[in-house]
Amino acid sequence: ALFNFSPVIREGYTLPVEAPGKYSIILNSDSKEFGGFGVFSPEEIKTEGKKLSVTLPPMSALYIKKKGRKCYGKI
Repeated sequence: ALFNFSPVIREGYTLPVEAPGKYSIILNSDSKEFGGFGVFSPEEIKTEGKKLSVTLPPMSALYIKKKGRKCYGKI
């Protein structure tokens, strides 16, 4: 899960991941369906080695999951 509690868009925010590959966004609180602006809404995110780069919308949360990996719980 990624959070941006500031009113500023964070472009190119990079974070380490345990495995390279394709990731999908499970929840984007900035999505238009939640009343957001839809600043960042790709279908999938590809890693660069073991790093993932995203744009964090202002005042939002992103929940990201590796494609093909099971998600336990309610999400």
